[in-house]
Amino acid sequence: MSERTFPVLWQWTRVDGLRATELGCPREVPWAFIGECHAECQWNHSQTPERLAERGGLGPEEMLAVRALFDAAREGRTLTREQRHAFWTMKPDESVPKLKAALEAWLLSPGRETRRES
Repeated sequence: MSERTFPVLWQWTRVDGLRATELGCPREVPWAFIGECHAECQWNHSQTPERLAERGGLGPEEMLAVRALFDAAREGRTLTREQRHAFWTMKPDESVPKLKAALEAWLLSPGRETRRES
């Protein structure tokens, strides 16, 4: 049985989409990478991860924002307005490498195999 995945939404212009392809932007990530950020999806998008997936997923910059909110909450801190808004203007040259690095770090993090999959 294959692992449940969450779609990466490519919502760029044709040129940006070609660049994302060149950069190796994934089309999906493991479900838990976003699924464990349930509260942050609700806060940032007013939708559950399940509903976001049904609607096509999240873009790389949106995934980074949700993960940053999740990590900050887990560490007992909040993001500033400037930190939150920085994600809104990311283009593929910035968001794709950062998403790939965040995903790799998450995959290698201790206890990942015990995280909630729902």
